Amino acid sequence: MKTKFSLLMMVFFAGIINVNAQGPRRTVDERVQMVLEKMTALKLDKDQTEKTTDIFTETFKAQEKKMEEMRSSGGMDREAMMAFRTKSTEERNEKLKAILSEEQFASFKKDIEPTLQPQRGGSEQRN
Repeated sequence: MKTKFSLLMMVFFAGIINVNAQGPRRTVDERVQMVLEKMTALKLDKDQTEKTTDIFTETFKAQEKKMEEMRSSGGMDREAMMAFRTKSTEERNEKLKAILSEEQFASFKKDIEPTLQPQRGGSEQRN
């Protein structure tokens, strides 16, 4: 009896730890604010900051909408979502390139953009 109870408690705590490790989902506004904080090193002027905010808000909302559509359809096509994100990122970068200086955009691509990618474990990301 004690063994079963101990095993049940271990499974229970493992489940709680797993759920808490994933953390809460961030809202679009929280994600945009996080990006803007990372972009302070670029020393954006007020106009650039406003336009950057709009670009990231639009991008994150479109990604969120696409994820919701995929969830509601009952199937998560990982390849389709990755293709959508790639296209979305390319469009975002074209818009950013139009408002940032060459140096700011190069710094964004080199230092900031890699920190915006979803972090997943696995052999795919190991170099």
